[in-house]
Amino acid sequence: MEKTQKKLKGFTLLEVLIATSMFVVVLIITIGTVGFGAGFQGRIGQQKRVTDETSRISDLIERDIRGANAEIKVAAGAQTYTFDHGLAEFVCIESCSLKNNNVASVELTNVDIADAANALVISANDSYKIYLSEGNKDKVAVVYYKEIKKSLFKDDVLSGNDIIMIRKSENQISSTKLETSIYFAGLASSMSGSTAQQDFVQFYIVSRSLDYNNAKVQNRAKSELRSIITSRRYN
Repeated sequence: MEKTQKKLKGFTLLEVLIATSMFVVVLIITIGTVGFGAGFQGRIGQQKRVTDETSRISDLIERDIRGANAEIKVAAGAQTYTFDHGLAEFVCIESCSLKNNNVASVELTNVDIADAANALVISANDSYKIYLSEGNKDKVAVVYYKEIKKSLFKDDVLSGNDIIMIRKSENQISSTKLETSIYFAGLASSMSGSTAQQDFVQFYIVSRSLDYNNAKVQNRAKSELRSIITSRRYN
């Protein structure tokens, strides 16, 4: 009985080239998809960080403003001012000047933030709570916070220098991985015995990724939050 032998046929060079080309195309598509997904996830994560930052700091400020329940005494030169509703705003660069907003500002926009306050003092029964935001072209924008007992001040009187002194790393509450600024406006009255009015603080928080202006577009993330919180004290 004769045995029939089958010849085994291998792949031709053309078939190998076609298969290899298809594999390379699929590999390139896969790598591109994975890379895009990782980049997209990175952007989502960065955006979440800046959004969480603005929300977190906003919650802190709102809590303290609603807890304001005692007057603030501020020394400006030879004169002492009293803020009846426990809110006072300052413009602090190298030194602090009092921003007495007896006329309420309605809207804090990109146009007028240059005239806004960058420091807010909130008075509780036995302490001052101070928020200070700073940053310029040479400095990363940061936010400081400190609660200071009134007993440390002579006659409970606060000065601009007391605000400047909280510029210390241990008082920084904004993330070191982000640039964060706050601008304050509103009504912080020091008119004792005036007609009834309710003080309020309007603030605008901006948080963004480090070196935002120079970073690649895909690495940029930014969050802005505007809010108005009223004082619980009335004249």
